[in-house]
Amino acid sequence: MRRVDIHSHLFPDAVFARLPKGLIAERFPARDQVGVRAVDGPSAGRGAPIAVRDVAAHRRVREAHRVDVAILSAWNKLTAVTEDPDLEAELCRVVNQELAAATQAGPDAYLASLPVGDGARAADELSRAIGEGAVGGLLTANPHRGLLDRADLAHLWRTAEALGAPLLVHPSYFVAPPRLRDGEFSNAVGYPFETTLAAASLLAAGVPDRFPDLRLILVHGGGFLPYQYGRVVAGLTRHGGRRLPRAGLDYVRWFYFDTAQLEGPALRYLLDLVGPSRVLAGTDCPLAMCDFSIIDDPAQFGLGPEESAQVLGGNADRLFQLDRSTSARTAS
Repeated sequence: MRRVDIHSHLFPDAVFARLPKGLIAERFPARDQVGVRAVDGPSAGRGAPIAVRDVAAHRRVREAHRVDVAILSAWNKLTAVTEDPDLEAELCRVVNQELAAATQAGPDAYLASLPVGDGARAADELSRAIGEGAVGGLLTANPHRGLLDRADLAHLWRTAEALGAPLLVHPSYFVAPPRLRDGEFSNAVGYPFETTLAAASLLAAGVPDRFPDLRLILVHGGGFLPYQYGRVVAGLTRHGGRRLPRAGLDYVRWFYFDTAQLEGPALRYLLDLVGPSRVLAGTDCPLAMCDFSIIDDPAQFGLGPEESAQVLGGNADRLFQLDRSTSARTAS
């Protein structure tokens, strides 16, 4: 059984030497971290550790858990450091070129970082990167401007649907109010909140109905959406005055989800709610909140051989067309 990790972060060291004008590499030697900062902009206070920056170090982490293929995506904390759409697009282009180089020899694949500040630019970069070997896109759940219901993002939805390119929806920096700054709540609570808000905004904009064949994967088990979708739908219909053509659960099952839940009962609930065909193994490797549990032991979640094969690799092979992607890279 081939194990494919669809939520795995790599931000190649080579990017830092190629940062566009207006961005600088910020180094934290005591922690062996490197980040990206806008010139005259605030410091993030942290950067990417070596396992995020170095292909060999990254591979050692996942090989310990017998991951066969990683679908690599940038750590979008680093691509979201600028609010300038031109600069964001330039940075995403450099990142994607380096991810393409890092995966050229296989067996891994990569998702194109998308400049979410402008829907047309995001669509163009997705199309360009798919042509150069990307198997999908990485979409920031919380853009600097507005939500994912912005009208200009229709360019991206249309392009992704036409290309059959899945988009991994992943939160970036969560600007936490003071009461969430202790206990890592900005990560533990803020990130799932941003993913839930992103999904709710897509429902509000009618994206699932307008682009039914669009494939969106929500990380961290979908944030709070699978557990609070009733409130989301009620908010849109009872308070927002919207009419949804389908039942709320149908919209939840329109999305795909990764498995980075960190607790077995929560993941089991998600599997029961949406079915194994909508869930893909995704670990958040190699960061501190990574979760390899389903890859290490799928039987603990009550999955039989057929369901395990779906979640651990079959769904990813189907959505990302990995066999075709590998053949195309080898031919080039």
